[in-house]
Amino acid sequence: MKKIAIFVEGQTELELTCRLILEIAGRRGVTLEIKDQHRGSLRFIEMRGNIQAGQAPEIYVLLVNCNTDNQVKSQIRDQHASLTANGYTKIIGLRDVLNRPGFPRHFPSSGNSVSQTPLAIAA
Repeated sequence: MKKIAIFVEGQTELELTCRLILEIAGRRGVTLEIKDQHRGSLRFIEMRGNIQAGQAPEIYVLLVNCNTDNQVKSQIRDQHASLTANGYTKIIGLRDVLNRPGFPRHFPSSGNSVSQTPLAIAA
């Protein structure tokens, strides 16, 4: 069984990540354990995906909602030793990038978008 831990910034990222993993996996062989971070401790919320009693999933994903951007890195750092000791081979952090220095918002009318040329639609 492959074990992956993903720490996200908030509820939107949590739902996006859950849906993405389940869609890619086709709900076969993937179990998601969802936890919530509150005042530094993790509490169990729910299990999703392919949950069968007595049968280990092919991929087990621990998904933690850190509830704030600055807790993603802190939680990864705090949980790293425990996660690796428990067999997690990948630890991923997902944070917001908008409104950070070096990551401006890109709107077509702002002048800072990747391309100012509208895409042609094939007929």
